[in-house]
Amino acid sequence: MKNIIGLFVALSRAIEIAKLGNHTVSVCFDDDYKEGFDDYESIKNFYSGWFDSFVENGDIKIELFKPQDYEQNRQCETIIDIQKRIDKALLHKKPEIKLCNASQQLLKTAIGRIGLSLSQVEKIKEVAQTIAQLDLSDKIMAWHIAEAIQYSYNFDDDKKLNAEKKSIVFGGMIEVRMGFIDNETINAAIEYLQKMKY
Repeated sequence: MKNIIGLFVALSRAIEIAKLGNHTVSVCFDDDYKEGFDDYESIKNFYSGWFDSFVENGDIKIELFKPQDYEQNRQCETIIDIQKRIDKALLHKKPEIKLCNASQQLLKTAIGRIGLSLSQVEKIKEVAQTIAQLDLSDKIMAWHIAEAIQYSYNFDDDKKLNAEKKSIVFGGMIEVRMGFIDNETINAAIEYLQKMKY
């Protein structure tokens, strides 16, 4: 795959933020994305040497979606283009982690709806600070917080495959390494646990 950036634009944006702020990235995908693990290895090979901070439970979490067309011919950005933006952002002073009223309200709403932990809230603020720096902004704005919140997604909330761990995580507390139990058994376990809800 030559056009990794064009095929996985959302992931490329997350990596750009992570590279600027020295954050780590975790990748997950749905279990019906059969090529997910192979594509993830291609992605890691593509970014190897430039960005190698893919981990099991990163500061920035992103869901990988299967591309509609692997043979895209359209022009897309290159790593050089992304690095130029990062270099420009590095010349801009990092804004203080001081939230405006709109940002505070947005974060408060997210805490109530998503049930974020204290460490997740602090990580959201740090990632938002990096996004603001990338935007060459002197302040953390509500849209920086909004983007950072989306990267705090907890893989445990739904049945997802963790690309780095090569495992399936569901139900908040259950994780099964791929290859040990087949999908049919996992689905039967999920159905059984759902019936146990009070």
